[in-house]
Amino acid sequence: MAMIQAEAAEAANPLVFGERRLHERKRCAFTVGVAGRNIHFRGMLRDLSLGGALVELPPEKMPKAGQEVVLTIPFRKKGGQVALRGTVARVRYHAVAITFSKSSN
Repeated sequence: MAMIQAEAAEAANPLVFGERRLHERKRCAFTVGVAGRNIHFRGMLRDLSLGGALVELPPEKMPKAGQEVVLTIPFRKKGGQVALRGTVARVRYHAVAITFSKSSN
């Protein structure tokens, strides 16, 4: 009975028990720019989704959680780049998780 209740709760609210990501992530490895208040540096994009990105950075260049940043991703086959506004959601060792703003135009 308890198992059935747990499964029902998980189905009703998958964010509590299961995967919290709303968007599928794609693994990648290329250089991107990260800029914020008084910072600008290069990092390695490790994964990307419609909702955010994981970027490896040098330890001395880590922004703080909650800091607003702009992630600049170059187009590899065409010239140009796209700039996405976001907020640093987590800082872990050598990487930051950035959540994109809904109005990243």
